[in-house]
Amino acid sequence: MEKRDHILYQLALFQSVALGEYYGFRTVAQFKEHGDIGMGIFEAVNGELILLDGIVYQALADGSVIVPSDDVLIPYGNAAFFEADAKISHVTAAGFPELEKLLNEQVVRTGPNQFFFVKITGHFPYVAVRSELKQEEPFRMLNIALRTDQRKYEYYNIDGTIVGLYCPPYMQSMNAPGWHFHFISGDRTKGGHMTAGSLSDCSLQVNRISRFTVEIPDSDSFNKKDLGQDVMAAIREAEQGDF
Repeated sequence: MEKRDHILYQLALFQSVALGEYYGFRTVAQFKEHGDIGMGIFEAVNGELILLDGIVYQALADGSVIVPSDDVLIPYGNAAFFEADAKISHVTAAGFPELEKLLNEQVVRTGPNQFFFVKITGHFPYVAVRSELKQEEPFRMLNIALRTDQRKYEYYNIDGTIVGLYCPPYMQSMNAPGWHFHFISGDRTKGGHMTAGSLSDCSLQVNRISRFTVEIPDSDSFNKKDLGQDVMAAIREAEQGDF
């Protein structure tokens, strides 16, 4: 029987979120049933979701981090049960290009068409994160909303953990191919979608995942979305957050 930690669970599609589908349809409690590590967003894009060691954290636009109640709704996320297949100590990277190069070496070595969750814990000389203001209806596309409503924070000499997810290239119609990083500080008071950073003497754990399952909403709003259109440019803009 396949181990449960080898299943990546996805709630909705990143493409539908990119088009403004921000209505939550599963609760925090339901999301945690599918993993102890993960990432996502909250209803109306009210902050970034970090799932670490079985606890869901909500990184809000004001820079604070809270533990939301189990009945809070989620429109999109990914989760898995983490069990490291590889561990590397004393990881150092001057920036994202160097970090992604190191991680991609792991991906190429063990299967670039698989999924990977990584957990990177230690000291970070520099971290840049963002979160978003809660959106009001009618919802705009995500990249357009972020141009005015994202809030950026920079931290120096901070301890914490990166939760990273790799999706293979063939996922471009369902998610964002490549790496996506969320960060949370060691004291669990700071965090968000990570847009830049450097690492100093961190530990890296890699979990290779060979199965994928997706749950999509059955709502009028979702069913009316034109999910056949190419929104990768909007997704890349939203991912980078460089406005």
